Amino acid sequence: MSDYKIEKYKEEYIEDQAKIGTEASKDWNYFGQTDVEGLKQAYSQETFDPDTRLYCFKEDKMVSFVTSQILPVGEDGIKAASIRFPLSLPGHNEAFDLLFNEIVKVLKEKEVQVIRANITDTWGDFPQKATEYGFEKTTTTGKILEISVDKLETVEGHQEVKPYNKETDLEELKEIFVRDLKMTEEQAVQNFELIDTHEGVIAHLVLRDEGKIVARTYMANTQEEDRKQLGYIYSTDQKYQKILLSKVAEICKEKNATRLQVALFGNLLPTLEIYQQLGFELKATSESFEKKL
Repeated sequence: MSDYKIEKYKEEYIEDQAKIGTEASKDWNYFGQTDVEGLKQAYSQETFDPDTRLYCFKEDKMVSFVTSQILPVGEDGIKAASIRFPLSLPGHNEAFDLLFNEIVKVLKEKEVQVIRANITDTWGDFPQKATEYGFEKTTTTGKILEISVDKLETVEGHQEVKPYNKETDLEELKEIFVRDLKMTEEQAVQNFELIDTHEGVIAHLVLRDEGKIVARTYMANTQEEDRKQLGYIYSTDQKYQKILLSKVAEICKEKNATRLQVALFGNLLPTLEIYQQLGFELKATSESFEKKL
């Protein structure tokens, strides 16, 4: 008989959940454990189903947890759920198997037909676990690249890079994103509203030449103080990319950041070559896995 006990979600578990997630992933790259306030906000939504969060205890101490979410039924009529594999404290490998089997049982009872996991290859043994537990790789969902700030050259013209101005820049950028990234107008506007309001964004930059926008990007904090996140770079010419990145490097140095990363997902995946030509190195790949129930 196992010494482990599995419990369903209670609000009082949130703090330990955040601590375990942080501890279990401390040596991983590009994994973001949601903090306590973020978890409380997520779990207060009307769509939150407490049955899809399970916690494993040993001697009344939480040692592992697993999270899942039932997804809206798509055009194919398949009822699917996403899963984030169990995260456990060291020495509690058995909890993974117990939690995984139990969450599968819960999802089957809710008539879920397929479970999907998005996994980055820097997340410990998660890729191996996916194969071990019968998941099949379906598609590449993202690429994460990085460059040392010291490798970004300073070029003339970076003084002309200005902060984004909604009144003068939004309409032109909206047209660019609709044309180049195949967004709808509504999606483009929502994208810029998110950048405007996200507390992690530290700079939204625009470069004009002869009155027209020729380059733009944004920068944001990551969970590591010395690493900054770079948003999508739009430019009409490589010379404008270098001017923009020169300004980005200046801001990084002001913030004592030594590394700059970019995460390419969805419709940004085809832009991979742009960043590689600028000297960014591929550091991680995210892939989607699927298991039929």
